[in-house]
Amino acid sequence: MSEKYFIAALDPFRTFNKFLFFFYIEYLGTQRIASHNEHVGIALSTVGTCLLVWAKIGQHWKKIGVNSTENPYAAFLGHVMKNTDTAYMTELLDGYYERLPSSALQKRMVDAYVESVQFEYRFASAFYNFAAPESTPPPKFTDLFNLISPEVAKSVTSHLLYVEIGNGTLPLSKYIDLIQQSLLFQRGFHAAWESLERKESDLSLKPRLLAESNTETYKSLQGQMKEFNFADGASTAGYAAGESFLPTTRMLIIIFYFLVFLDYIHHLTGIGRNGRVAEGIVALYPRYLLWDEIGAQVNKGIPDIGTHPYKTWLKMVNPENPPDRLSRMRDLTNEYYERESLEGKYRMINVMRQSITHELQFVNGVYGAIQNLI
Repeated sequence: MSEKYFIAALDPFRTFNKFLFFFYIEYLGTQRIASHNEHVGIALSTVGTCLLVWAKIGQHWKKIGVNSTENPYAAFLGHVMKNTDTAYMTELLDGYYERLPSSALQKRMVDAYVESVQFEYRFASAFYNFAAPESTPPPKFTDLFNLISPEVAKSVTSHLLYVEIGNGTLPLSKYIDLIQQSLLFQRGFHAAWESLERKESDLSLKPRLLAESNTETYKSLQGQMKEFNFADGASTAGYAAGESFLPTTRMLIIIFYFLVFLDYIHHLTGIGRNGRVAEGIVALYPRYLLWDEIGAQVNKGIPDIGTHPYKTWLKMVNPENPPDRLSRMRDLTNEYYERESLEGKYRMINVMRQSITHELQFVNGVYGAIQNLI
């Protein structure tokens, strides 16, 4: 089923449920990528399972005597009940399974089959439970954000690091880690933007990419280095390297979190250099959206920001500074999403999921790498 057909099928109802649309992209994207990149047997197991499941449904309807001619959904029921032969697909799957050259590939084929069956069950459950009208047009990419790793995103925005900054109780030692690693992150962040701008050939989009690669946040972080008289250094690991009295276990933890943090930078810059521009945009998008929410939370209820110990950081993350920062990024992300194929949309979702996970690893590393880990 193509994306165009799926939209046309729902059109008579004039409704799109963003949960169903998100699920549809994820399911069909999995099938499309498997058909392009996997061994034929594994790809067939991913796609062919759908045919087997619906053939079994048709067999069940026949068994219980469903009348497809007197049903309001007669056309749909008739189509399913005409295609109930499973022998051909079963023989084809068994044949490929037996010819796979290794047990590892056979296991992947079985896993692909199980995953597709689970997708079919989730599809039915989602449609049954979430098919209430929500919006007339198909949802935009940014409408789907809350469906992509929502628990991980919440863990980022409600993290104790930001709670303690807002309260003014975060120890200065942790604040040093935050500023140092944020500076390093900004270098990779802007390098990713510059790579995307160089690759973009559409002259209507190129200036908008260049506009996002500004240096205001970087300048603010450098200012905070001077404000608190922090020593120069690229990361927490730089401090650790000069402290020979640190226990070995503690040093290993610091190095581990630093490597995890570098993985986030490589994620952004790698996609910026080697991925599609649309994928690079969504890799960067969580930093805008999550920090916009964090900024709103930490600035809420502070009577006098001028006396707050971390007032410069609070001003830096304030959603009103500048007020259109998130809206610009949201519009840009949605424009790239609309231009993408089904497979491209699925890849954008996966890249977004990875970036959200990296954001949680970033804040965990800053908050927990130094204190109370020995």
